[in-house]
Amino acid sequence: MKNIVSLLNEFKKIGLTSFDGVTRCVYDENWLAAQKKYMQIASDYGLYTFVDDIGNVYATTEKNLGQKVFILSGSHMDTVINGGPLDGVYGTLASLISIGTLMKKFGRPKIPLVAVSFSEEEGSRFNTAFTGSRYLMNKLEDTVYGL
Repeated sequence: MKNIVSLLNEFKKIGLTSFDGVTRCVYDENWLAAQKKYMQIASDYGLYTFVDDIGNVYATTEKNLGQKVFILSGSHMDTVINGGPLDGVYGTLASLISIGTLMKKFGRPKIPLVAVSFSEEEGSRFNTAFTGSRYLMNKLEDTVYGL
């Protein structure tokens, strides 16, 4: 498995701008490429992945979470325009690598672990922020769906 520094360098290339920043607006081609890469890394660790209706990507130690209690950690894949190369992606990868490494070393935990890459936390593309996390918590206003 690759270490976090090499993965951060790979993800920096997805959306790299001429100003040496990174732009991955939710649902654009860079964001989609990064989310797909995240899912591939999760699969390489033997984690199960799924995407919810708003685009949050989850990597879990258990195939079916159902109504189970689980531990969730992660961050977001979208960036502000010309954002820093660690913006959001560091948290998504740190969570994914940690959970993947724990599972490889110790097997499936008694309480499922879930890494998440939230979809739209920065509000760079739409006039709303924390959309992915608010969706997960059922706190998303109906007006957001019209955007």
